[in-house]
Amino acid sequence: MNDQRYSSTYRYAKLLLLCAAAPLLFGACGGGDQPAAKKAAAATPEPFTGQIHEVKMRGTAEGYFYEPKTLTIKSGDKVRFIMVDGGPHNVSFAGQKIPNKAQVILEREGVLVGVMLQAPGQTTDVHFVKALPPGTYNFICDPHAALGMTGKIIVSL
Repeated sequence: MNDQRYSSTYRYAKLLLLCAAAPLLFGACGGGDQPAAKKAAAATPEPFTGQIHEVKMRGTAEGYFYEPKTLTIKSGDKVRFIMVDGGPHNVSFAGQKIPNKAQVILEREGVLVGVMLQAPGQTTDVHFVKALPPGTYNFICDPHAALGMTGKIIVSL
């Protein structure tokens, strides 16, 4: 009798958990209640007219680092991060010192916390759209932050 009651309670708890998680799962899949015009505006990226700069993501016997560690670019340029070795690596501006109002724009652009690159040759681009204020953008590799894998991009007009 106790086994049957436990089994029923367990099934009920699983069902409650599934019901509670469903809105979060489906909301994260792009549903939500955004107006169609706002979705269309968010889907239209700023046209790219600048330069592409490359930064290698490295993990070697010498350590974990971005190469170059500091890069100066112009507003509107892109930075292409290339996974070379020692991964996984990502590029994260979250929690780092960046210009005022930049966090909201980087989040809207989907690059505040970049994707995790696993294999050599994989890349991710960060477009420093004209809406981003000029200044210094510090970033880290989340998996290797404790090992000092940091960098900085200086954006000028």
